[in-house]
Amino acid sequence: MDQAAHHEKSRAAFSSVLWSAFLTGIKIWAGVKTGSLGIISEALHSGLDLMAAGMTFYAVRIAARPADESHPYGHEKIENLSALAETALLLITCGWIVWEAIDRLFYNEAEITLTWWAFAVVAVSLLVDVNRSAMLRRVAKKHKSQALEADALHFTTDIWSSAVVMLGLFCVWLAHLVPADSVWHGLLEKADAVAALFVAALVCSVAYGLAKRSIHALMDGGSSALTHQVLAAMKKNAPDYPVKRIRLRDGGARIFVELDVEAPAELHVDVAHDVAESIEGIVKYELPEADVIVHIEPAHEDFAGMEPDAVVHRLALRHHVRIHGFYEGRGKHDSCYFMDVEVPADWPLDRGYEVVEAFRKDVIQELQPEKVVCRIEPDCREMKANSVLEHVSPEEVHLKVRLILQQHRDIRNIVKLDLDKEDSFPTLTCLCTADPELTVRQSHQIASQLEDQIENALHHLGRVTVILKPEART
Repeated sequence: MDQAAHHEKSRAAFSSVLWSAFLTGIKIWAGVKTGSLGIISEALHSGLDLMAAGMTFYAVRIAARPADESHPYGHEKIENLSALAETALLLITCGWIVWEAIDRLFYNEAEITLTWWAFAVVAVSLLVDVNRSAMLRRVAKKHKSQALEADALHFTTDIWSSAVVMLGLFCVWLAHLVPADSVWHGLLEKADAVAALFVAALVCSVAYGLAKRSIHALMDGGSSALTHQVLAAMKKNAPDYPVKRIRLRDGGARIFVELDVEAPAELHVDVAHDVAESIEGIVKYELPEADVIVHIEPAHEDFAGMEPDAVVHRLALRHHVRIHGFYEGRGKHDSCYFMDVEVPADWPLDRGYEVVEAFRKDVIQELQPEKVVCRIEPDCREMKANSVLEHVSPEEVHLKVRLILQQHRDIRNIVKLDLDKEDSFPTLTCLCTADPELTVRQSHQIASQLEDQIENALHHLGRVTVILKPEART
């Protein structure tokens, strides 16, 4: 697809070179034969067009080169340099036209010889420029080529300047029909030089526009309209990911967009990557030619109004740990929090302690308690998949578990032992009845104690859960 686009752009640029050469030749011949400054200025303008078209053709070919180590963003900005060089040529031509026109208006008159083919040359120029500017504008719009767009704009002004020269020649022809002593005779004879000044004004206007746009692109300028378009698309399609900063710059045929986006701090790397790719898709839907870079930043959450246990669980997600057994007590002056924090079982102690300590400090910073106590526990979900069935039989598991449960004096009956797998890890759930007079705190302590005993006896198990229900009263 890219090769086809570059081929079409190169073909359009080369066609422009050929037509510029043809028009320059016939205008120089007509200008020398007639002595018309208007036609000569048009010839110089067409000569400038030939040089500009040549630079555009070269720039389009260079821009087609892929990115490399020296130019990681590609070579498209050569088109901006080409447009800027074209501006310099335009201004040089303007200077000569203005100088010669002023000389003819106020100092040295020049005789103009009119023939039918002088008008024919200008008419042919008009016809060529109309078709050429339409062709270049179509290709430039299709492939986002600033160099071809500059050429199209340039040749659009050629249409107007050729029309002005045609009008100047017509006025000179009218001067032959007006008496020599008439005021109108002198004014009509000056029309050719005035037409040349008008051409120069148009050229200066085009030069200013090209220079402004080229310098804007070379200085990494962007479009505020496109920026607002991207922000509106993000607000509509991804409202949960606010844009903190956006940078958009023109890179020739491409647009480079950089976004800093806030996302929940607890996202894992793979999820954050998926979020970034989704945002890239939103931007490219709005700007298909864009090269998009998305930087994900952790959002600062507002925990105001949230319960302490909810805040603690959100902070645990941020540090990629799990907690259970959360308990809020009262100290001498303020709340105290106690909890078990699970980290991967195969981590070295110093690494696990460092992660848990960072989590504990965040809890203190957000909730300002009097004290936070964290007990480190292994997260058995992170163990390697060593199925219990490969080491001990289900019957042996049930036998050992029943012995442990039956030895506890507060356990009345074993209702159910459920041996299963969770994410390829063996899990055990024990449902037992207990003394209904036990308090909730006592029941929790008993269940935790039994879980520890079972895990120590059957260390191949992943998660062990003991559930106590009150024995029915008789």
